[in-house]
Amino acid sequence: MHRHQLENENIHKAFQFLDKDGDGFITRDDLGQVMLPYRIASEAAINEIIDDVDSNKDGKINYSEFKAMIKEEMREYAEKQRKLEF
Repeated sequence: MHRHQLENENIHKAFQFLDKDGDGFITRDDLGQVMLPYRIASEAAINEIIDDVDSNKDGKINYSEFKAMIKEEMREYAEKQRKLEF
């Protein structure tokens, strides 16, 4: 399987995992169900995540917004790794 196809498949699986009600969006409630019981993030942090990733400002994260955020995080991580190699 091609590396990019595998990346896209994993991003899609992560999105589906976070989209708890299966409506095609990650909402504050969806993130709360995943993060609050395990104390991964507070409600304030969840609100900040939604605000940062929600580029069309509809109060929820669609798949395109999620994928763009993941790709940017991957790019930043790779850049940091390259800097550490030098």
